[in-house]
Amino acid sequence: MVSFINSPDYIMQQKDVVKLNAIKKLLYIILGIVISFCHNNTSKKTFTRSVNFLLRRKSKLNYENGMYYASDNSGKFYFPNKRIVRMLNGIDEQSKKLFDLYCLDKITFSGNDKVIDCGANTGELYPYLKKVVPELEYLAFEPDEKVYDCLLKNVNDKKATLRNDALSNKSGMTKFYNSTENADSSLEYSGDKSYTEVKTIKLDELELTNIRLLKMDAEGHELEVLQGALKTLSQIMYISVDFGPEKGEKEERTLPEVSNFLYENNFKMIYANNFRDIGLFINTNYYQE
Repeated sequence: MVSFINSPDYIMQQKDVVKLNAIKKLLYIILGIVISFCHNNTSKKTFTRSVNFLLRRKSKLNYENGMYYASDNSGKFYFPNKRIVRMLNGIDEQSKKLFDLYCLDKITFSGNDKVIDCGANTGELYPYLKKVVPELEYLAFEPDEKVYDCLLKNVNDKKATLRNDALSNKSGMTKFYNSTENADSSLEYSGDKSYTEVKTIKLDELELTNIRLLKMDAEGHELEVLQGALKTLSQIMYISVDFGPEKGEKEERTLPEVSNFLYENNFKMIYANNFRDIGLFINTNYYQE
């Protein structure tokens, strides 16, 4: 129903449309139209106030100093755009949702594991991951400057290292195509001519060891990230990869090349989330059937 009236999907979160009676369905259609209008035609404080008034959810939305933020009992969480609505049902709830989408609930973590977050965005994964791994050693990469500014506010821990670099298979400066509003910024050209210059590095340059997890969402640049981590792969136990349709103008999936590369380097897929085209791989040197 929500897609039929072209309204944002967060309106019907936690609602079973089939079980609603005719009157409630009509009311939600009307609500959807109103929210859709606000989403498309208002911004900043007007937008957040409208959503707070029309949708009574666990988190409240606000806008200050050029950033949107959600607040609930766990604190505040910042976004550079209206994707802040992802936090309406609670900051921890959204983080747990992402944790599960990346199949991380299938991993047995210990109390002080090292996790690399490639394409960390605003750090949505961090709140729940920190609960699971209390002494988490967290290394995050996010090249989009506006998003990175939010990441800095959302992750404040002495054991967290946040970098405004992009991981790739070469080091230097390169074009980074900006799509901050849609969270689709990428090193891969997809038709958007707007770009900035960003620094790229190879993960191998950092000479990291004993890595429990590498989580990757590189917007179609996943293979190049892995090529730049060839020496480091032996030190990684799990790799969770988003290889959805995000590469280039044709929006191709990176599943074939990523899977082949990982299989050639002693990894095998053990779980898949087809809802988000995400696969969880394990280093076979750590695990044998």
